[in-house]
Amino acid sequence: MINKMAQSSASQIDWDIDEVGGLFSKEAEINIFRLVQEGLNNIAKHAAATAATIQIQKRDTKIEILVADNGKGFDADLYSASPATQKGFGLSGMAERTRILHGAFSIDSAPGKGTRLRISIPTCIEPEKLKPQRGSSNRNQRGT
Repeated sequence: MINKMAQSSASQIDWDIDEVGGLFSKEAEINIFRLVQEGLNNIAKHAAATAATIQIQKRDTKIEILVADNGKGFDADLYSASPATQKGFGLSGMAERTRILHGAFSIDSAPGKGTRLRISIPTCIEPEKLKPQRGSSNRNQRGT
């Protein structure tokens, strides 16, 4: 995925990815792949960056993911205050995937300063805990 983007982008993309295969269930691996994919898509679509970095580093009990660029950035404080009003669901989807993986997600960005997305995911996730929690509601399927 990174190679493909590097070939089709004007941005210089550097990456440093530790071997993390086998640390997670297949479902968790797919979510992690989607996190990195969405980070790359955001760079390609919105950042106007000339350089980007992708890191996936294995630590004792977690992996840490960094998706960073030197692009136009945005006001992360404004986004954090009201993510639902932002265009698209990329960052909020990433935050939700991270939550499902029992991880931590942070955004460091400012106009003209690029963007750094940091994701930390514990490696000791039990597969049955990855399923989204379902609540109950008084509404039926039709919302009446």
